[in-house]
Amino acid sequence: MKIPEEFKKYMLKDFDFSIKKMKEEKDANRKLYFFSASFASLERYMRYSLEPQLLLIHAVLNICYGTINNRVNAISRGDVTIEMPSDFFERLIEYLTELRDEIAEDKDTYTTLEKFVYLSYQTTGAGYYTKNLLESSGEAIE
Repeated sequence: MKIPEEFKKYMLKDFDFSIKKMKEEKDANRKLYFFSASFASLERYMRYSLEPQLLLIHAVLNICYGTINNRVNAISRGDVTIEMPSDFFERLIEYLTELRDEIAEDKDTYTTLEKFVYLSYQTTGAGYYTKNLLESSGEAIE
């Protein structure tokens, strides 16, 4: 990615803080709040650097946040029809850390962004159903 080093330094600092707070928090809503800072902070830097990969990262994280937030809110209202994967937030933190490192090392982020989409899709009705269907038929899933 072609991001000015000064911006990258601040982006990485924002990612580090978000990851740290997500690890510390016990509450799903608060974890999700700090996850939202990951893409919200990117928006500040996009005003100065319209790097296409940075735009893609922002879009994917923003969409995933909305999808996950819908499920967390539904669960907090008592809708437990669709369960969160048991290690959901651990994986979310793992992927955010992976993304942070790829940005730091100027590596391609596409595969990590796929992981975010796959994880958040499992919190939707269709994704939950498909995951259960594949598991029942013995097909391997992540």
